[in-house]
Amino acid sequence: MSLFPAYNTQNDEKDQNREETAVASTSSWLENESYKEQSSSSNNPSNVVTIEDESCSSDSDVQFIDESKKVGKKRKHKKEKKKSKKIQITIDENSDFYEDKKPLKAYLTVVTLKKPGCPRYDRSQNFSLIQYGYFDRPKYKRYYKAMKKFQLNDEKVKEFNDEENDLDLGFQKYLKSNPKDVDEWLKYVNFKDSTMPILDNYQKEKTKLDIVDKAMKFNPESETLLRKYLELLPKVHPTDEVLEIIERMINKNPNNFLTWNALIYNKQSSMAQCNVPDVLEKYQDCLKALFSVVKNDEILVKIFKNLAIFLRQSGLFEQFFSLLMLGLSLNVSTTAFNRISRTSDENNTTLIEFEELILRSGLPMNEIWLRIEKLRSAFNFLPCVTTDLKSDPQRIVLNEDICRFVYPLMNKNYNFDLFILVLKMLKYPLSGCLFQSSSFFSQEMYENDTIEDILSTFLELKRDSTMDAILFNIIKEIQVPPSYINTNLAHDLYRNMLFEVILTGASCFNQKQNLILFKLYLQLERILVVIEKISSKAENLTPEFKKQVKSRIKKAIKNMNYQSNLLIYNEYAWVTYELDGFEAAETILHTTIQQNFIDSTEFSRLCISYVELLILNGNNEKSIEILTGLVLGKVSFEQDVIELQATKKLIVLQKLTENLSNSLEVEMKSDMFEIEDYFSESKLMLNFKSKIIYVTLVKSVDESITVIRDILKKFPEKNQKHTFIREKIYEFIVFLYNTIGNHDKSLFEFILQGIQDLPSNLTLLRVIVSDLKTSWMNIKLKITKNLTTNSVIFLIAACRYRCAKYSIDVEGENYEDAYKKRVISLLEVVTDKKSGIRQNALLWRLYLRALFDVNSNQTLVKCRNTLYEALDVCPWNKALYLDGAFFSPQELPQLMDLILEKQLRIHAIPEELQILRNE
Repeated sequence: MSLFPAYNTQNDEKDQNREETAVASTSSWLENESYKEQSSSSNNPSNVVTIEDESCSSDSDVQFIDESKKVGKKRKHKKEKKKSKKIQITIDENSDFYEDKKPLKAYLTVVTLKKPGCPRYDRSQNFSLIQYGYFDRPKYKRYYKAMKKFQLNDEKVKEFNDEENDLDLGFQKYLKSNPKDVDEWLKYVNFKDSTMPILDNYQKEKTKLDIVDKAMKFNPESETLLRKYLELLPKVHPTDEVLEIIERMINKNPNNFLTWNALIYNKQSSMAQCNVPDVLEKYQDCLKALFSVVKNDEILVKIFKNLAIFLRQSGLFEQFFSLLMLGLSLNVSTTAFNRISRTSDENNTTLIEFEELILRSGLPMNEIWLRIEKLRSAFNFLPCVTTDLKSDPQRIVLNEDICRFVYPLMNKNYNFDLFILVLKMLKYPLSGCLFQSSSFFSQEMYENDTIEDILSTFLELKRDSTMDAILFNIIKEIQVPPSYINTNLAHDLYRNMLFEVILTGASCFNQKQNLILFKLYLQLERILVVIEKISSKAENLTPEFKKQVKSRIKKAIKNMNYQSNLLIYNEYAWVTYELDGFEAAETILHTTIQQNFIDSTEFSRLCISYVELLILNGNNEKSIEILTGLVLGKVSFEQDVIELQATKKLIVLQKLTENLSNSLEVEMKSDMFEIEDYFSESKLMLNFKSKIIYVTLVKSVDESITVIRDILKKFPEKNQKHTFIREKIYEFIVFLYNTIGNHDKSLFEFILQGIQDLPSNLTLLRVIVSDLKTSWMNIKLKITKNLTTNSVIFLIAACRYRCAKYSIDVEGENYEDAYKKRVISLLEVVTDKKSGIRQNALLWRLYLRALFDVNSNQTLVKCRNTLYEALDVCPWNKALYLDGAFFSPQELPQLMDLILEKQLRIHAIPEELQILRNE
């Protein structure tokens, strides 16, 4: 029997027999013997179902039966009711399947809610909604009105597209007739970037690259177009193709620094291509090709800087220090720096003792490897003298290994610039816009990865202790050995090395340059004193520490014969202020001014420093007296403050105005500006400070604001000199705002104006993020307009600062989590693919730490994903691998494989440490 009734042949045969029987019965129904049986079977109630006014599902088994009318009644006038035809349904009992032939009336109705389906509200008397703007809301519009509005928008879009097409045709016509106009080509590229919102990033960049490529055919010598082309190339093509294209360009013109620099950067920033020996080989080929033909000192210093930073970031500190010292030996002094670049094994005993403690601690293997790796990096950062070192042969660096990377400079005027650059690479905290003096001082985004750069903020005179502690905690978390931060083991070794480099260089140049270097040494001593005060969390330092600092400084002053130099006494007074307080510093300045009264810039600077010290102590009347004596040529130090007459004050103000005008004329006429000018205050700044302080103390802050506004208008340009002068003015406004300015709003507006001009200035950033009157959104809006590494660090410090201030009144973990989420949100934007500063490894390390601080089930997963994304951007940076071992410990084997594959510097491997721990 078939599975489906439609394919059942037996039923078909039965139906055919029934039809034949019916035909025969029509002709001879009277003689048919089976008639009675059929009628009786049809009247069988068990086989017939009667349904009124319903349809049947099987037409073959249904027969319509007409019934006779009922017998008439007495009332004949009523109309007869029509009877519906009854449907007879025959059910086959022999069928193997159930056939649904009886409909259910329940399916003909749907159960719904009774009207009204929703409650009705009387809104006519609810006048309280007016204050919420209820009746101002736009009414709901019909669909045809919305469609009409949509059609109007389409018309506007069409008009806008027509305008774009007209502008595009205008660019094409102009460039077709003037293909040598480079600026117009760049405008066309920017126009294409802003008028293609529908296209994805790849299509946009490809269109822009095609335009730049076409422009370069007409302008093959344009460096601006070449920079733009090299910038767009990695966004369109994969790394292999990019390297091939750049190598073809180098083969055509091997003397172009931009193409060599792009080749090296794309090589080291690719996870698949990055390998330390291969990158060093590219540097060698670059120097060999450019030195013999170009002979440009700035280009040579740029390559030297890029190579040194690459060695430092990849952990090759032995080669890094050897390279720096060899460069100084070739260009500054042939003998002075030889003894610095070598170290002995005197500290091996201390190193072994610390390693034994770590191995016995019972920590997991990832923590043991991380601590021993940092420990050995802190101790063994200089190349070793002995050549029999079998345990770690990478510590042995010979001159033959690095001599191919260093070339002597042709122009000896660049020697001092080179030395300042070496100090910067040795993690000396230089502040301000110093690196705009020469083109090789400008930093790429991936170069600024040392947290020690923000230490110069501790040189400010007026500081908040809470912000100091927050900044120090950030530095402590991010710093990588070797370093001179006192929380790092063997920090004294690195500190002594850096002191020795500075003091050695302070005897190799002319008198002015040597004095600048010694001033930098004293400022570093002052920073280290502040760090010691913050880390010890004590108001008074230990006598032993004070004695060590003073003995070092006095010994250095004696060796350099600076016992009578006013500038050195000025810096030493500020170091004493951090060590012993106000009275000790005042004694030094008081004695120096009395014994050395001369009309010079150094003496004026000394007097103004004394005035600033008095203002910090709240002695404003004494400050007015010192400034009056400085202007009139007679500084008195009487114990009782004498009140000045009004006429005398007017004379002093007039004299200060004349001095400021004369110095302005001199500065406006002179265009010369050298690197030495960054480290010394000009006569203009001294006269400016004198007048602003005097006007503020004698008259009001509003009049001093007028003077500041007039001075800033005279230096509007963005060249080196005007930028430096504006920066010094803004920094002095910060001092005025924190002291005698009484946090005036107009002064704060100047500070906000300055951060737009100088987004990396630490002094401006610090005072902005410390202002609790300004909301977080406004602070973030002002600072993130021009994002830099320093601005991101201080925004993180702002979150922690507000959490520390507000958590005094509000308790709970949710409050702290809110600020942590702010930090994560900020760093997500900074490390996004569209961000221009995502190549900075320091920001990725901050992002990893922020993710790890949030308690979540997905913390390790997020840290792992972020770690590999960071390594894909900066695969040569060893600090990322060290942080990865801590924040994502399950990835330690993979990280070790990557370190060995990239041939980065590694002092220990887990297998070695496992053997040592078992022993």
